[in-house]
Amino acid sequence: SVEAHPSADNLWVMRVDLGEKEKRQIVAGIRRHYPESADLLGKKVVALANLPPAKLRGVLSAGMILCGIAENATDGTASPRVSVLSPPATSPP
Repeated sequence: SVEAHPSADNLWVMRVDLGEKEKRQIVAGIRRHYPESADLLGKKVVALANLPPAKLRGVLSAGMILCGIAENATDGTASPRVSVLSPPATSPP
């Protein structure tokens, strides 16, 4: 699932399947680059799962979604286009 953070306009609260018993909650600061939750739903992502849990604006995050910037890529604004890194299609969750 991808839900708006209750107190931060630039954060998504995501429940990500990392192949563990339960989905992991990750707070990601990518809402400016992915303004619609539908753009992230069902998307395979690369995540760091060995980070200690931390609260981001009061919501617990137990990982980090990895993103990159394409050289000279823009999203129609002056800022570069940030994209979530995707694993190979054959990767398990």
